Amino acid sequence: MGASPEKAHYRRSSDATAPDWAAVAASASQGPSWKAAAREYHEARQRSGGKPPQPPDPQLLAMLDPKVSLEQAQRSLLARRRDGAAASTVEALMYGLRDGIEALPANPDRLRRLSELSADQLKEVCARLQNFKPTIARPWTADEVVALVRIWGKSHA
Repeated sequence: MGASPEKAHYRRSSDATAPDWAAVAASASQGPSWKAAAREYHEARQRSGGKPPQPPDPQLLAMLDPKVSLEQAQRSLLARRRDGAAASTVEALMYGLRDGIEALPANPDRLRRLSELSADQLKEVCARLQNFKPTIARPWTADEVVALVRIWGKSHA
């Protein structure tokens, strides 16, 4: 097929003041600065997985040193984790603990979340459990809180 009359129709405008958008787009995409900027943007976005670039963590970079053994790196990573679980993990655990202590052993996700807590986070969770509003869940008794602390202690032994 040759050039169709429809293409010619899109390039022409009956209004003399209206821009020829096809020509504007074609000329914009031909400029070297536009192409270079678009290429650079997409390459950077691919490298970052769509996220803004982050400076590397010096502690993690130090673990990549060939002189650092696997055991040393593991100890270092575990020490970093002692700071506790993420806030979202604590909130997910609190939501799951509404069902009471009886439901805890049957749910591996709740047990995992409990094991990720630091000692300080565990204290906060225990206080919150005892202060549940009755409209949300039954407040925990002291015995139930002690049982929870024992379960947490087993994962931190």
